[in-house]
Order: sequence, then C-alpha cells, then structure tokens
Amino acid sequence: MLRFPIHRMTLMLILISVMCLTSCIQVKEPDSGAKPFFDIPAYFNAEIAHLTSTQQKVNKRITLDDRTESEQELNINWKLEFHVFTECDLNVPALRDAYRTDSSGTSGNLIISYHAKDNDTKVREVSITFENNQVTSIRIELITSSNLYSLKRELSYTPGSGYHMEGERQVPGLDPSHYMIDATFQ
Repeated sequence: MLRFPIHRMTLMLILISVMCLTSCIQVKEPDSGAKPFFDIPAYFNAEIAHLTSTQQKVNKRITLDDRTESEQELNINWKLEFHVFTECDLNVPALRDAYRTDSSGTSGNLIISYHAKDNDTKVREVSITFENNQVTSIRIELITSSNLYSLKRELSYTPGSGYHMEGERQVPGLDPSHYMIDATFQ
C-alpha cells in the first residue's frame, strides 16, 4: 500500500518537471526584419533622398474644385510632399492579416497588388509594377471615413516621371470638394 503513494508522488514530480521544462523552452520568433508586404515607406524614403540630392524640379498642375493653377517648383521639401505615400505602411503588426496579395506577369514584368480584406482598413488597395526588378509605378487607394466626413484619395507615382494625387472629401451638409495634383519631373 505504500507503493501507490510513492508512484503518485513520482508521477507528480515528473509532471511538474515536464511543465517546468516546457515552460522554459524558447520558441523561435519569426524574423522581425522580414516584411510580408512591399515596404512603401522605405521605398519613398529612398526616393526622397534621391530627389533631394538631385534637386529635382517639378511642373505642377493643381486643381481644387473648378479652379486650376500651374506652377513650377524648384525647392521642394520631398519629405513633406511624399508624406501621404510614406504613411501607407502595410507592414505594421496590426495589418499583418489585413490584405490579400495577388501577383501577375512574366519573367521581366511583375504586378503585385494588395487588397484590403475589409472596409475599415485605410489603405484599401496598392498596386506595384516592376520591370526587370525595378519599380516602374505605384498606385495607392486610401479611404477614410467617420461620422463627420469621408475622404477618398488615389495616389500614383512613376519614378523618373512624376506623380498624381487626387481626392474627394464629403462632409454632410456641404458640397463635395475635389482636388487633383499632377506633377511632372523636369
């Protein structure tokens, strides 16, 4: 009869030991440097550095509702100019499962698209075109809405050529406001 309590004690000690050992095992975390999506902020930060160093000049056509103005800009703060692009970070941990990825193309040409899985995600769609492993265009669609307003923006960028920004803001009780910026590099 004394054997039963000893076996029970031995079994309990083994269970406690296994629990302690397994709680101390380190599970290898995924590489935090690996990003599941194209790194839009890093790409535009590199473009900002390049455009700043080359002192890129721009011809702009700006339309706000019915009024259009054209201007040539010589000293541009590219960080401020591309702020809306650098805000489009799909690689934040909260968005890890928020997008569906599609790709199509041939060996030299590739299009990668990210589509938001739900309508609450601010960056709704991103499409990046590559030729010979170089980005040839980026298109981004953003939608922000609340009880006070809704804002839809479409952005596109073509390296070496220019960029386009277009948006529409709707506020209840007011007429919609539409803007468009076409910028061509000189």
